[in-house]
Amino acid sequence: KKLGEFYTPDAVIDYILDAAEYVPSKAIDGKDLIDPACGSGGFLVRAARRLIARYAVKFEKATPKEALDSRRWENVYVRLSPSECEEIVRGVATHVHGFDINPFAVSISEMNLLFQIIDLYIKAVKGNPRFQVPRFQVYQTDSLELPTDQTSLVGYQSPTGKSLAQDRVAIDDLKKKKYDFVVGNPPYVRTHEQENEKAYLKENYAEVMEGQADIFIPFIKRGFDFLKENGKISYIVSNKLLSNDYATKTRRFILEKSILEQVVDSSEIRWFEASVYPIIFVIRRTSPSDEPILFGRVRNEEQLSTKKIDFVEIRPSQILGLYNSVIPAVESEKELRIIKKISENELILKVFRPKPTSKAVISRAELDKKPDFQKENFVKAVSNEDVEPFFVGWRENYIDRNVKDTPDEPHILMRKLCLRLTAAINQEYGAINTTYVIQPKKKMSLVFLEAILNSKLINFYANKLFFSTHMGGNYIELRTGQIEALPIRLPANAEEEKTAHEIEGLAREIHKEKKQGRSAEKLEKQLDNSVYELYGITDEERRTIEKGVD
Repeated sequence: KKLGEFYTPDAVIDYILDAAEYVPSKAIDGKDLIDPACGSGGFLVRAARRLIARYAVKFEKATPKEALDSRRWENVYVRLSPSECEEIVRGVATHVHGFDINPFAVSISEMNLLFQIIDLYIKAVKGNPRFQVPRFQVYQTDSLELPTDQTSLVGYQSPTGKSLAQDRVAIDDLKKKKYDFVVGNPPYVRTHEQENEKAYLKENYAEVMEGQADIFIPFIKRGFDFLKENGKISYIVSNKLLSNDYATKTRRFILEKSILEQVVDSSEIRWFEASVYPIIFVIRRTSPSDEPILFGRVRNEEQLSTKKIDFVEIRPSQILGLYNSVIPAVESEKELRIIKKISENELILKVFRPKPTSKAVISRAELDKKPDFQKENFVKAVSNEDVEPFFVGWRENYIDRNVKDTPDEPHILMRKLCLRLTAAINQEYGAINTTYVIQPKKKMSLVFLEAILNSKLINFYANKLFFSTHMGGNYIELRTGQIEALPIRLPANAEEEKTAHEIEGLAREIHKEKKQGRSAEKLEKQLDNSVYELYGITDEERRTIEKGVD
């Protein structure tokens, strides 16, 4: 776990191998597969099992389904000759490859591969007593290290940071080799937790590295570099790939250098103990085209295992036209068209996150204990949970005015962590870093802007475009740049001016109700309808948005 490695469920491995078309019904014998972060060999073992099945099919000793069925393997095994068994063992040892930085994991991986071929080896030596099991192509090394830099990059197992791999020449050769299939579950540890690695990665993976990227980002580039032309890479990685700013260069690299065949969002399934929300993707290394990408979502393991996935087709050109080339989590073509329509409006928001933390906050009781001359230095303070739609509450907390960095003039506060975008006008309180401060770049009504940010339309847009920011309990946590990318419709004619005035009037009525502690549900519904009208949303599109938000 300290290495950011987690056991990958068989259902995920099987889906990835199927999606990459590493299956017994295809001519995978003679083709090379690598897992560049193989761990204890989950992917390698199941790949080896498929390769063994492929040979059985090739030798006409079984059908693909029969050869993969462990309950029927004994019957298939009986049909294989000693020479065929020898060829199978050589095939597994030659064409299934794995790297891992952990020598213990490598040893387990080799042992697990041995278990896959031991019965075949026993039969092979009956025909050829001198036959020995070839060395499996699994080595302890850092996959992110380039072949000419064979000194361990991270060095988890050695304080000197030097690679423990004994056969440097073999590793160099395998790192220079091209593969037909690259599969795996790369580690997710953030690079800011590995300071000694940062400079190396930024220098050697500059095409994809930016900001505080997770380490799966350079693994994507490394996997791509391993591929032969028309080879396929399929990984399970964090859903941060879809929309985080640090993955912008990676998304564009993928779309401009290859064909992204499919993305499956499985973030609602708790595959791992860690707070990781994963997706599965498949890339084919070939000249890019505007061939549709299949985007689907699975909500349980059975859906993935049975492949009962409703895919939506999204063209690369549509993604490249969105903010930072984000891959939206849409569930229909209608949703995608609406996202595109909304995105064509203006980006006028200026956002920053206050610096004071919760440690700077004191309660009324704590303030009362201070001398009078110190009390004057404190101002009322609010945090994430104090911000509600159209209203900022206060729980009698304070911060020192010397650390307060929220503006004295009116501005909008937005929750940093929320189930839906939650914004309210503020001037009275200082805020801490669990909120965002929003101001318009142009002179305009804050009440109008507050109304737009609380609307179902903008919530729909944010949830679909930045879905990968969601956390446990369906909370979302947008970043500064993502909030600044929320498109605001400014009135362009007299009719739209009238609608904007209606929106502002409704927002002011909502303020009154909220201050009295009353429900403003009917007013909020009217406001949403006016926002739809301002953005030119049709009745059919409204129904799609309402369904998407719900």
